[in-house]
Amino acid sequence: MVETVFGYHVLKVEDKKASQTKPLEEVKAQIVKKLKEDQASVEARQKADDIQYTIMSEESLQAAVDANPDLELKVQETGFFAKNDFIPQIGPNYTYKAVADEAFKLKEGEISNLVDVTSYGDRLMGYFIFKLIAKKPGGIPELSEVKDTVVSDLKKEKSEEFALNKAKAIMAELNNNQEFEKVAENNDLEAIESEPFTLNERGYIRAKSGAVNSKEVMLKSFGMKKDEVAGPLEGRNSVYIIKLIEYEDADVSEIAQNDEEKNAIRDQLLRQKEQKMYDSWYQSARKDIVIRSFIPSTS
Repeated sequence: MVETVFGYHVLKVEDKKASQTKPLEEVKAQIVKKLKEDQASVEARQKADDIQYTIMSEESLQAAVDANPDLELKVQETGFFAKNDFIPQIGPNYTYKAVADEAFKLKEGEISNLVDVTSYGDRLMGYFIFKLIAKKPGGIPELSEVKDTVVSDLKKEKSEEFALNKAKAIMAELNNNQEFEKVAENNDLEAIESEPFTLNERGYIRAKSGAVNSKEVMLKSFGMKKDEVAGPLEGRNSVYIIKLIEYEDADVSEIAQNDEEKNAIRDQLLRQKEQKMYDSWYQSARKDIVIRSFIPSTS
């Protein structure tokens, strides 16, 4: 069951399709686009490393701005924020969690490691490097300061509790062999069909109307049998009841016989492993070296 601005909706998984090998001409544009994105990511990382070196050498964020006028970099101050809250000037915690995690490891005056932020599909959104200006001790704020937040959180908590209880009641109806669509209709809900999807770690599933964002739904659906119903399953700001309508098993034999497909998969896995190894080495090396700047001051 999905909560939107229009109310609550029940989703039904009607189809899953396995990946298939497509002709080169059909995917040529996609391959070229992906290669360009990969190359852009490599160049962005190299530039980010250069910026980080400038900042560490000069012990100044502004030094990187001055050294790279073509990039139009800006130094901005966020103000205070809690670890799981929206980060001012940056964005929501669920997107920029890596930034918050790094910030809360620092001591006052320390400069962060280079933090990369990715979106769905692990697409690079950008790099962040920052300095912790001050920390504010936790405490109990005045009610007047947090009244709006308290009211908002209470409403959210109550709506989530209502949605979960409602979903449990709907599951009880479905367990009595009631039809999926009929139960949805009886509860003033709409059964929404998802698009075919493959397993991904973020739990993001496109639907023909909206989307599902739930790791529970993703993992559960791949262990279900045809026509099986499951729920309630919790997601980000939503509760779901799902029914598996159709699925297709991966054609492993086709992949095994296709050298081009095997090589593409192997190359992708190698790139991912190389990037992880580089990131691990880079972070380890930074802890063991001391950077001394021999760049003369321009002031």
